[in-house]
Amino acid sequence: MVAILTHLKNKGVDSISFEQLDRYLQHADAPQFNYDTFAAAHRVDPRIKNVIQSFNKQEIVFKNDSMDALGSPEQGGDDVAAMAKRATDVGATL
Repeated sequence: MVAILTHLKNKGVDSISFEQLDRYLQHADAPQFNYDTFAAAHRVDPRIKNVIQSFNKQEIVFKNDSMDALGSPEQGGDDVAAMAKRATDVGATL
């Protein structure tokens, strides 16, 4: 299951329903799959937590690395301003 989830995430899939994931797993000769079995696997396998942002009874939402790496717009706003100020501060003497 982890390999399939990672593959889907790397292909850029944003989310998948449990029915769709169950079909993928059936093609891989995995046992029947549903929300409860996923929730149990998510609790014990950190590899699943690394690729899944959230899930509910309807769908699984994958983490989006590009957006996760950026963080929220509020993060680092002061840092950028401080860096710009330092870069343009020529000091008292020229």
